[in-house]
Amino acid sequence: MYGGAGLQEIDNLIEWLEHVQKASSYDTWQKEQTPSSTYLCIRQSDQNMVGICNIRHKLNQERLLNVTGHIGYSIRPSERQKAYDWGVLV
Repeated sequence: MYGGAGLQEIDNLIEWLEHVQKASSYDTWQKEQTPSSTYLCIRQSDQNMVGICNIRHKLNQERLLNVTGHIGYSIRPSERQKAYDWGVLV
């Protein structure tokens, strides 16, 4: 899923979870990047993942300050137009 905290680039779930864990801390994340917390959006009725939300801890880059902001999210293509994006932000 594009915009999924690197999920589209990492094939192994364990490696992706380790990546997300590292990305959440100033101590373990790349110095030029902004740490963020990642939340999976799971539909309760069938436990399927419908999206991912990232909350950036600090806006320390020009692009983040002027374009993207504190919150980034991605909704699975098959689940778009179903108001999940609104639910993620609330």
